[in-house]
Amino acid sequence: MKAEMYRTRNNMSTRSIGGKPVESAFLNNDGIYDPECESNGKFKAVQCNGTEVCWCVNSAGVRRSDKGDKNIKCEHVET
Repeated sequence: MKAEMYRTRNNMSTRSIGGKPVESAFLNNDGIYDPECESNGKFKAVQCNGTEVCWCVNSAGVRRSDKGDKNIKCEHVET
């Protein structure tokens, strides 16, 4: 997660390098996804796995909803 936050703060790519996932990528039931973070280092309320599949997470990145499409509405929940 520190690597993710460092790259985000320094406007560096947090996706993949040469088609390979970055070290900070997470593995979930849908495969590897690179979590999106706010500028303060907390996870964004909506996370997606690079497809149309998205879900809601709390500020620590723990999923708190069923999966939906990219238009899912999530409120930011502090942990």
